[in-house]
Order: sequence, then C-alpha cells, then structure tokens
Amino acid sequence: MRYKKVLNLLFLGPQGSGKGTQAKILAEKMRMRHLSSGEVLRQTAKTSTPLGKYLRRQLRTGTLTPVAKLLQVFEQYIKKIPAATGLALDGFARQISETRILLRRLAKLGRPIDLVIFIDIGERETLKRLSLRGQCDKCNRIFILGGKLAIGGKCPACGGRIFQREDDTPEAIKKRLAMYRRRTLPVIRFFQSQKLLIKIRGEQSVERVYRDIVQVLKRRGLIAKA
Repeated sequence: MRYKKVLNLLFLGPQGSGKGTQAKILAEKMRMRHLSSGEVLRQTAKTSTPLGKYLRRQLRTGTLTPVAKLLQVFEQYIKKIPAATGLALDGFARQISETRILLRRLAKLGRPIDLVIFIDIGERETLKRLSLRGQCDKCNRIFILGGKLAIGGKCPACGGRIFQREDDTPEAIKKRLAMYRRRTLPVIRFFQSQKLLIKIRGEQSVERVYRDIVQVLKRRGLIAKA
C-alpha cells in the first residue's frame, strides 16, 4: 500500500472496539509503527530504571498513570522511531487535558496527527466482546475465547498461558465504560471540532472495519488509490 506522506494516526474507541487490532493491522500493512499506551507502559515497567520501578507499582495497584509519566515514556519510544516511519497510536488521549498536552508534544517532535479514527460500538457489544476476551501472559496477544482457546490454555503463537484480565468482568467493564464516557467523549468532540475525526462502525468483521478505514484514508488523499 502506497501512502503520500508519513502518516501519524490516532485510534480511539470504547473498550473492546478493536481499535488496537486495527491500529496493528494498519501499521503492518503500511509499514508504520504501532504504539499502544498499555504495551509501552508494560514494557517500560519491566526495566530496572526509576521510571520502570514506578510504573510497576502503578500497574500492580491498577492506578491510572499520571499524564506526565505516560508522556515521558511515550517520548522515549517516539524518539527511537525513524522520521520516515509513520505512527499508529492506540490508547493515548484518554481525557481532554491529556490530549492537549499530547498534541503539543507531538508537534514539537514533528509528529502532528493527520487523522483520528474513532471505532464505535455499543455498550451491549462491549460487554459481549470483553467477556469473551483472553490474553497471552507472554506475548500479550488478544484472543476471542472458544474452542481450543480457553482460560489456562496455551497461546498458539508463543505457547504462553491464556488468562482473562481482572478488568474484563461485567462489573469492571461497566465501571470502565462510565469512566470512558466521562473522560473520553469530550476528546472525541474536540477532534470533531478540529475536523480531524472520522467515525467507523465497529460492530462488523475485522476485515470490514479495516476496509472502511482504508476507504476513508483514500478519500482524504492520505494514501494513493489503486
């Protein structure tokens, strides 16, 4: 796939919307770098640096990482990525104050956001998807449980153990959705006002969602039409 410039894309959506999956697919297809806030924090927490030790404590207690610390980690990763490589950002811009700081930092790094892709699904679909979600404790891949893919089973990719996150219970999901609506919906309205946001219907197949995103990128002139 050919694109006309180095793209920096931001993916938003409620839990279970598939924004991480789509960011990863697009990054692979377009030779971009996928950066997930959760993965970036987990990898940094494994280091023996003062920041790594701090993040380990945060992750153990489930406390939301302060924006200053999140952006500190984020900048470390971005500075290592070649300027000619685009970014697919997933899990950043959780609230409006954080978003404004993030945009300023990205501009300073020469990485302005070209498009915000909002993948939307309803609350019922979120509950359904997350209750069936499993994750590998080794490679962090996400799976839809069923058949041979079961809690405690082996990851087909690396042999790690599949587990279900504590925050994927129905009660925890509803609390996260309430927090999402309170904090992230203002971010969505902000990007709409900036004419940067496009909305994709997430309650369809992974392949269909991907095709819809590609069509929007083509219409916006961000990637070359075949």
